[in-house]
Amino acid sequence: MPLSAQSQIAETQVLEEPHYAQKPGRGGKPTWNHNRGKSMRGGWPQQSFRHRPYGRTAAGARGDDLIERYNDVTEDLHVAREALQTERRVFKDAIRAVEQELDDARSQAASLARELEAVKAFTSTQEPDVSVLLKGFESLNKSVVEFALNICRSLDPTDLIVTMHRSSVDVFILRHEAASALLSPILTRAADAGTRVQDVIAPVVQCVLHSALLQNIFRPFAPSLARTPQSQYLYTMRTNVYNSETQESGARWRALTYRALIPGRDDGALATHIATQTMELLGELLRAILPPGFEPEALYSSESTILSIALSAMRWQDLARGIFTSADYDAFLPLPGEIFMPSDMHPVELLRGALGTAAQAAQKVLLPVSLGLRATSMVEAGDERRTRLICKANVVGVRASR
Repeated sequence: MPLSAQSQIAETQVLEEPHYAQKPGRGGKPTWNHNRGKSMRGGWPQQSFRHRPYGRTAAGARGDDLIERYNDVTEDLHVAREALQTERRVFKDAIRAVEQELDDARSQAASLARELEAVKAFTSTQEPDVSVLLKGFESLNKSVVEFALNICRSLDPTDLIVTMHRSSVDVFILRHEAASALLSPILTRAADAGTRVQDVIAPVVQCVLHSALLQNIFRPFAPSLARTPQSQYLYTMRTNVYNSETQESGARWRALTYRALIPGRDDGALATHIATQTMELLGELLRAILPPGFEPEALYSSESTILSIALSAMRWQDLARGIFTSADYDAFLPLPGEIFMPSDMHPVELLRGALGTAAQAAQKVLLPVSLGLRATSMVEAGDERRTRLICKANVVGVRASR
């Protein structure tokens, strides 16, 4: 073999053969061959080649199996997720249906409750104790008395001691014809007698305010119907109902009808109307009987008190007309000139015995000072209605001959 060919073979073997060939030794343990160059047989050392196996190995097969199992589990999870979402939609639909049924049931229950309350209101005989009504009425009268006294306190003491003159009183009566029926007897009598303002001003103020409350709140069938034909129509209807029904049935009709009118009522506007009407009349009266130069601006500070009294009167009327059914409670105010009735009226004297009046000698009403209260009822349908007095009206009385 040519030398160049041998050199190439040797060079190739050196690159492929490690310097230390591993050989089996004693006891099967490997030993390392440190010989370089040619072997004992004169040739090149025997080479040990390791061949990498070709094709699928055991590890590759296991990987494919894991991938297949992963895909199967993923598919199962996807199917389970779809099933859960379907069940969730079914449950949500069922919950919405149940909630709708509950809403319908609640609405039906509320409607039945309202119907039941209406039936109870029409058939129930329970009502508050009448003492509640009486205490409220007495409190209302006391509030009016306190208002009148506050008006007196707001005036100049030197103005209170002046005597009244007929000429100024006549001018006032001519300007206020509506108030002349109530105030003309007391004012003309006081002016003719030369009575001082302080002796008559408080009861006159009480009379003016009580009259305003009676006309706007107590006399109409309902406060919102003052000075309307509907008020008289409802009173006529009430009479017709009582002619054919018992006290309880007729009073329930009255209470239900009255309560039906409350939502459309403007309490604030009505109270303001009463306050304005009262303050204007009192201002004109004081200008007439007090010395020249009096200005009624001081009265306007008391307007809020009238508003409070008017609202209290409406609440009392709501209780008497809208709740109580055992009887019909009606406030009354005697008119000047009426015969004094000891059973319905309580006589009061003016301060210091002004005008020479005496309570025990009263025979005619000179001036109504406070409201009275009556209750009317019957036992059977069509029976004559019986009236009993709950609270007497206070009046200034005089002898009939004077």
